[in-house]
Amino acid sequence: RTDKSRRGGGGGRSMARRRKRRAGDRGISRDEQRQEEDTQHEPRCMANRFSIFATLFLLLSAQRGGSVRVEQSAFMREKGMQLKRKGMHVEALTAFERAVQMNPADPASVIALTQASLQVKKNKTEVLRILDDALANSPDSPELIATYGLYAETLLNNAQIAEAMYRRSIEINPKNPTTINNLASLIENVNRTEASRLYNMALALDPQNVPNMCNYAGFLWKCSTLEAEETAAGEEDREKAAGAAAAKLLTTALTLEPNNAHVLLNFGALMEDWAENYALAKEIYRKALRIDPENLNAVAYFSRTLRKEGQYEKATAILKRSLAKHPSDNTLRRELWRVNAQIKIENEKKESMGGHPIMRGVFKSYEEDSNDLDGLG
Repeated sequence: RTDKSRRGGGGGRSMARRRKRRAGDRGISRDEQRQEEDTQHEPRCMANRFSIFATLFLLLSAQRGGSVRVEQSAFMREKGMQLKRKGMHVEALTAFERAVQMNPADPASVIALTQASLQVKKNKTEVLRILDDALANSPDSPELIATYGLYAETLLNNAQIAEAMYRRSIEINPKNPTTINNLASLIENVNRTEASRLYNMALALDPQNVPNMCNYAGFLWKCSTLEAEETAAGEEDREKAAGAAAAKLLTTALTLEPNNAHVLLNFGALMEDWAENYALAKEIYRKALRIDPENLNAVAYFSRTLRKEGQYEKATAILKRSLAKHPSDNTLRRELWRVNAQIKIENEKKESMGGHPIMRGVFKSYEEDSNDLDGLG
């Protein structure tokens, strides 16, 4: 062995002998000496244990506190939904604001807040600010990204931003049929092939999604009419096939939701344009109005059918009655303009054919029938 190892070994034995001599000088045994040393170490061990327990307690408390905030946020969101169903929109807005304060990363609370804010404050800048703040907390939330895309489309009329946001949301969550449907609806006028693929993808993910069915049915019928304008080859067969496919989708949708006014309007429009069954279309519009008497689209559609039947006075009376309550509604105003334009055309025809006795009788009969204004009864 080296001198260094001998010195080390000797030093250790010397220290042990010195402790033994000190213990002997104090008159205690070796066991008592060990007990004394353990007693000296015990306070330090207790301090370490306390530090560990305190750290664990703080972690558990923080976790429990976060869980409590999430539960409270969900409770406030549900309270807001209940207030909204009761028509208490201002109170609902306050509840949604508190829900977001408790849990800023909750997409459901944020989306509910944007909807309530838009309804109460009618300030699109405020809505977009809420979404910006939420996305700062949750930049990869597919629900928030898709909602931003929806508002970019509907509030800003910015198709480029909307498309980018929809695609980003689908990239994160490729199995959300609503977002896929929204993207298909956005691009259907510029890329029919991809839109058709997206509509089918959305229906494959959720075969009973009624809004998807309505949008896809409308797309199928619109495509058939556009293709008929572009080429005359086989246009009748294409229209029949597209109309039948759209009718099947809407029939399924009505089976699922028979009192859905939006579905009824889509089905009525298809019966009006594709089947040219004006009587059935009017019955469908009447049902939609019984479900939702303030549905101005239903009023406009009903008037349009009357116009196609040549019942201009009835159409005019219905539109003027609704415009008295909603004077700034552009849908009603446009339809009234169309009715007046058609009346002008018919009057010009009437004047040009006025010398013919048969035609005079036809127009007289038409005028007498039009005086029976039964409205939507």
